[in-house]
Amino acid sequence: MLIRIILALVIACMFMGGLGAAGSITGLKTAIADKQIVSNSAMLDKAIVNWYTSHDYELPESLSKDMLAIMGLYDIDLSKFTYTKLSDNKFRLTATLSDKKTAASVNSDRDLPLKPVETPSSSGS
Repeated sequence: MLIRIILALVIACMFMGGLGAAGSITGLKTAIADKQIVSNSAMLDKAIVNWYTSHDYELPESLSKDMLAIMGLYDIDLSKFTYTKLSDNKFRLTATLSDKKTAASVNSDRDLPLKPVETPSSSGS
């Protein structure tokens, strides 16, 4: 009888411990997913700035899967991101994390450098 009670307690402890581990595994998966979204946000932010400087200092009007392919980015879920062109040299890129919080990218709401003005060179001859 004592062995049955001990065995039942051991099984109950294992079951309860398993539930706790499952909760921490879910939390770990959520944290990893959020880190992936933040990482993708950084890559997307850099690609937008590179696009801006290599396309005559013009920001893209919007982001799409085709635009990402041109930028060399694949497998990024755009449903997690919101991109808005604020002006000719300013954009906002925000990512929605698992807890419904948003994280802005590094260059969001910052003025990007304007197109350099070419001045006629003077020949001193």
